[in-house]
Amino acid sequence: MFEKYKLMMSLVVLTSSLGQVMAEIPECSSLNGRRCKDIEVVPYHKATNVELEISIDQSSVEIGKTVEFQFRSNQEGYVSLWDIGTSGKVHRIYPASPNGDLKVEANHWYGAGGKGESYKYKIIGPQGMEDVYMIWSVTPDLQPQESDYQTATSLTKDIEVVMDRKQATSQQWATTKVTFQVVDPTRPVTDTAPPENTVTPRSNQVYILAMGANVEPLTKTNHDAEQFANNFKKFFKVADNNVKFIQNASRKDFRGAVAQLVEEVKPDDLVFIFFSGHGYMLTDDNGDETDGLDEVFVMYDPTQPGAGSEEQMVRDDEYAQWVKNLKTSKLVTVIDACHSGGLQKGTTATGAKVKFYPGKKLKTSPPAEVKLRKGYIQKDMAGGIDSTGDSLGTDLEVKGVILAAAKEDEYALEGNEGGIFVTTLLQQFSSIQTDSSLFDIFQSTKQQVQQVTNGQQTPTIVGKEGIVRDLKAE
Repeated sequence: MFEKYKLMMSLVVLTSSLGQVMAEIPECSSLNGRRCKDIEVVPYHKATNVELEISIDQSSVEIGKTVEFQFRSNQEGYVSLWDIGTSGKVHRIYPASPNGDLKVEANHWYGAGGKGESYKYKIIGPQGMEDVYMIWSVTPDLQPQESDYQTATSLTKDIEVVMDRKQATSQQWATTKVTFQVVDPTRPVTDTAPPENTVTPRSNQVYILAMGANVEPLTKTNHDAEQFANNFKKFFKVADNNVKFIQNASRKDFRGAVAQLVEEVKPDDLVFIFFSGHGYMLTDDNGDETDGLDEVFVMYDPTQPGAGSEEQMVRDDEYAQWVKNLKTSKLVTVIDACHSGGLQKGTTATGAKVKFYPGKKLKTSPPAEVKLRKGYIQKDMAGGIDSTGDSLGTDLEVKGVILAAAKEDEYALEGNEGGIFVTTLLQQFSSIQTDSSLFDIFQSTKQQVQQVTNGQQTPTIVGKEGIVRDLKAE
């Protein structure tokens, strides 16, 4: 832990205050073998549109020495810095004054405790590893409400309360941190290591990645993804920092988000990946498809908004390879596009919008035009996505289980409120019995979708359905 003091303070006052602080031996510290600090409980949240940087002028600091920090954001907003001391207590160190300005400009470096700053930060110990968290938000009311907390857990609870009360989206806040070592020159550095039996095992985590891609004429896919993320977060008690919602996701967004999951997810964690958007077919590029066509996700092209492009598409084979690297087998892929169940060229309800991308500039031809029900959009990716037990090679099977919007000979539809499949799925969650599994909820969703579409859209499960049979909302 370190304390702040104004440069104008007298030496007498400074010495007196430091003597009192340094004389205290915290109840939880490495000096007496007890440890209450738990950094893992503080939310780590990386918004896709925000890049945060924070640095310290030295990685190891002796008790009694001063430190300084620099930080920046690539987006304007509001920033606070929080020291989680070796004692376990939490203090806001930026802004230093209670009513200080949190506003920051984009790509501007700010200092805390450095040359020209009104406050310096002196380390007071005890020795151990110390962390400083940077919290960025789009508005000041999304920042933690207090200036000090007894524990990191208290800070976490405050953040969760604020984000929930303000209904903050995943793009409206972000965090990062820097870690440094506090060294007591009078004691061996090895004393800082806590006893092995004090380490609390990491509990299994739940992660959600939800993506939409409003490629014409679809207009509700981002709404679908956001509703999926918000509701599944509530249903399965998912931590804010484990939820990522990406609107108008590009191929780069998709791949980057899965790569982040590969880094963070541990064995036995549960992962939900949701996509709402168009599907398409490209000529099979590796001979694994019986129909000679690869099924693809039509991602958003930021260079030509509203239009799709082959460069932005993600083949089913690619997706299978990306998620293959996840350390867990508990992957539930939910896709509100016809490709997810192995969908092929076929008929559907009349008068609806089509979720199969027309693809006039692409290499392959879409299936023949079909008549749709009035007020609906077809949203299929014909041809079928491979999953465990259904593909020609195990290397290309999609891990886990897929909840598909429709069967292989049907189209999935988008209505005025969003995708028929995901909208119905979320509605069924709100009316379930407490002991219902995700499999039970899916079966109820299937019946409702068939009824709404006059039997022309049938959601289906592909892969290891035992995962969803064992899964219940909390």
